[in-house]
Amino acid sequence: MTDYTRKVDIVKDSANVANRKKIVYVDASSSTTVTAGSLETITIQPPQGKIWKVIQFYFKVSAPAGATSGNQYAGITNNQFSLFEQPYASTTYSGTIEIRHYPHEYNLLKPSISVEEFGHFIERLKGSYDYPLAVKYQNATDVNQTNTRIIKLILEEEDEAE
Repeated sequence: MTDYTRKVDIVKDSANVANRKKIVYVDASSSTTVTAGSLETITIQPPQGKIWKVIQFYFKVSAPAGATSGNQYAGITNNQFSLFEQPYASTTYSGTIEIRHYPHEYNLLKPSISVEEFGHFIERLKGSYDYPLAVKYQNATDVNQTNTRIIKLILEEEDEAE
């Protein structure tokens, strides 16, 4: 098993919305091949002295081509937690994982907890420079995952308390 880790450090766009906050758009989509049995972790780290709160989160990946057994798992968490220590979504080898979180609207297949609880978890999720956010995808199928994982976030940035 190989684990794939990469840090996203390119902010696609941002806009000031108040005197101390701004909205940040991150496209963390990944086309890295995730071998059978492997975990991909994409770290989403705000600049030093800033906190990012998840406002909107979108994740989608199609079933790996040719898979005949196993499962897929995905979620967003703080980087210090494993995928299975926080709420996650799952599907079989032949399914698509899609997580859509918008304020007060949640849609995902086979969450580890209720859809509403999953949404409330994401609404409370924040990342800092020392404790960044992480999107994690586990390919527990019998083939490599070559489909792109579409990952998009809208984040609210504010200053860390001093």
